[in-house]
Amino acid sequence: MKHLFIFLAIFLISPSIISCNDEEPISSNSNVTFKAVLDGGNGATGTAVLTFNATTKIFSLAVTFIGGSATTAQIYNEGAGSNEQFDFHLSDLTSPIAYTSFALDAVQEANLNANLYRISLKNSAYPYGEISGMLIKEGTTVGDGGSPPPPPGLNK
Repeated sequence: MKHLFIFLAIFLISPSIISCNDEEPISSNSNVTFKAVLDGGNGATGTAVLTFNATTKIFSLAVTFIGGSATTAQIYNEGAGSNEQFDFHLSDLTSPIAYTSFALDAVQEANLNANLYRISLKNSAYPYGEISGMLIKEGTTVGDGGSPPPPPGLNK
């Protein structure tokens, strides 16, 4: 009887010991969301939602806008010294715009996570941007803790 009790105790305790480890569970959600409010002061407005998959390094973008038109659309790095490098050119220019990126390199991913990317929709009447807005990671704030800062100089 004593051996049966020891056997049962080992049998019941061992699965919990074997399954214990110090590793954190891996999150099944590797998506990070960025949003932009698009404005240009000319009556056209819009929104952009970018969903970045931190595992694949690819993002999907959805842009909707009203009151304007676009002949070009880009996402560029507005960080210091970037010389407004256009990292992503959008080819679908009709609202709603849908875009899927190539895999971002480490610098592009760092710039995205640092809230350095601006989306800009341009046309011949507004070559520096009819509407634009900063892509800001959900849960972060910029500047005064409110909305993204206005475009520097002319809308780009």
